[in-house]
Amino acid sequence: MENYKILTECSSIDLQYLSSNCVLIDGSKYEYEILNSNAEVKNIKFGNYFFNVYIKSISENDYEIWIKHHVFVIKLEDIRSRLLSQFNKISSTDRQIVNVIAPMPGLIKAIEVKQGDIVEKGGGLIVLEAMKMENEIRSMINGKIKNLFINVNDSVEKDQILLTIESNVKN
Repeated sequence: MENYKILTECSSIDLQYLSSNCVLIDGSKYEYEILNSNAEVKNIKFGNYFFNVYIKSISENDYEIWIKHHVFVIKLEDIRSRLLSQFNKISSTDRQIVNVIAPMPGLIKAIEVKQGDIVEKGGGLIVLEAMKMENEIRSMINGKIKNLFINVNDSVEKDQILLTIESNVKN
């Protein structure tokens, strides 16, 4: 069962595919049949009504739909695109605290930053020894070191918070 949210300029519609010819639209069940179609034009029987629908893809999730001389621009969101949209909203806030976590258990061999340092994306933060190999953990964002939770020669576990970075800091 596939779930989508259809967003237009003025409304939001929940769409759930129940089968190859049945959908749930905002909780109401509808049967449909695609009579013939090509890449852009679909002839659809929806209940007792017939529609010629022209569908033009604008981008991966954005479409222009023409039905009976009406044009609708819609955004079709599945669970994946909804989560990405939420993440992008969170990551675009003015200031954000990002936790840097240990990708594997190991021993802290070096700490290349201190609290208050300004770091750039890709800059080295910590050297973690795991399985007799030294792994440099690099910053994923531009920001300022807010807190350090480890010291040199500390043993750390996988997913342990090592430090926090405050993003979008003006230099």
